[in-house]
Amino acid sequence: MKKIILVVIALILGFLWWQQYKENKEFMDSLLLHQPIERSQVHIARVWETNKNEKIIQEEELNKIISWFNDYPANKIAEQSRIDGTSQNSKVKAGINIELKSGYKIKIFFVNGDSIYVTRTVIKGGMQITYSFLEEAPKLEHYFEEFLEQ
Repeated sequence: MKKIILVVIALILGFLWWQQYKENKEFMDSLLLHQPIERSQVHIARVWETNKNEKIIQEEELNKIISWFNDYPANKIAEQSRIDGTSQNSKVKAGINIELKSGYKIKIFFVNGDSIYVTRTVIKGGMQITYSFLEEAPKLEHYFEEFLEQ
């Protein structure tokens, strides 16, 4: 009887460990996608509106954008297919292109007036990945809305 109880306990502990492992793995995967932007690594940043001119983002404004981006929770994203050439692409209202000193790029897209998509070439061996924010990013969305009203 003691052997059966020990086996049942071992199975329960194994199951609990597996559940925790899966949750940690999902969280770690999201951290790999949504990495913070290091201000010291930014070469230049531009904001643009679809089919219109772009402007260079000045220092103070860029610091705010980076802070808002970095503050967004890494576990509130979902990997997406590439935004280029998809149906979402036609609904992109504006974007921010950030070029890093390393040559890699981060692009933040404002889609449909309420969704944020990000493409990065700075992770996964330089391959481009795309992910979306699953929840609102009010300060970043407000920034885009104000830019579009200009």
